[in-house]
Order: sequence, then C-alpha cells, then structure tokens
Amino acid sequence: MLHLVHPVVVHFALAFLVAGGACEAAGLLARRERPREFGAILVLAGTVGLLVAVATGFLARNTVEIPRGAEALMARHERVGLLVLAVFLGSQFWKGWVGGRISDAQRLPYAALLVLGILLVAYGAFLGGEMVYGHGIGVLHP
Repeated sequence: MLHLVHPVVVHFALAFLVAGGACEAAGLLARRERPREFGAILVLAGTVGLLVAVATGFLARNTVEIPRGAEALMARHERVGLLVLAVFLGSQFWKGWVGGRISDAQRLPYAALLVLGILLVAYGAFLGGEMVYGHGIGVLHP
C-alpha cells in the first residue's frame, strides 16, 4: 500500500515545479515581478513536495516487485529524480545566498537552471510513466 503514496505526492510536486519554474523564469527574463514572485512561491512549494516525493519513492521501491528487464529503468528514474532534487534545491540555496534577489547578471543563468529543472522533471516523469504503463510496476499484482 505504501507504493500508492508516491504517485499522489509526486504529481503535486512536479506540477508546482513545472508551472512555478516556467512562471519564475518568464518573470525573470521579462523583468516582471508579479509572475516571478508567484513562480518562486510555487517552486519553493514544489521543492518541499519533491523532498517528500523522493523519500516516498525510495520507500515505494522497497515495497514493489521490479520485473526482470526493468531494473535499469528504475535506477535511471531514481537518478533523474535525485538530479531534479539537486537542481531545485540548488535554485533555492542560490536565492537564499543572494537574499532572494536575483541580480541582472544572474537572470539568464538562473532562468536556464529553472528550465533545465523543468526538462529533467519531464524526463523523470516519462521514465515513471514507462515503469507504470510499460512494465506495470506498482499496479500489477502477482
């Protein structure tokens, strides 16, 4: 039953990260404060949710049977998830380091980091979908 918690948690986190990352990056590049601030709140909420999603993902991994041939896919999904966590935690530490104010010189690199995070989220979600729909991990019962 524990394996059912991960999909519930991860979908909220990923939605917040994608929407927030896109909104914050667009706000930064267009120099519009309201979208940037709104996106920043969503990215922070998504990052906190991602911590829970990664933890529940590792717990879920220990409660489901991994079919032969899907071990590498599971390992890649885990690595991408940790990379997503590193990117978005890094973004939060970056903002904390500069007191929440991204300078003009940092706008493009910071926005690029957010876009990288969004692309990694999409790839990790694709891998998760492949595990569920392609291999039945967590949904097929022996």
